[in-house]
Amino acid sequence: MPKIKLDKKHFNYSYVTAYHLNNQGKMVNHVYDFSWVVFSDEEILIRRKL
Repeated sequence: MPKIKLDKKHFNYSYVTAYHLNNQGKMVNHVYDFSWVVFSDEEILIRRKL
């Protein structure tokens, strides 16, 4: 997802309930059932845990 979309919705990147480093050394942030990884200044991957 483009980071600009989240910025326009005032997404709070500092609010996390947990975090860890993945195998590629990227920080994975968690907020309850959702997690996100910042891939670049423009791209963010968001997942929902089932």
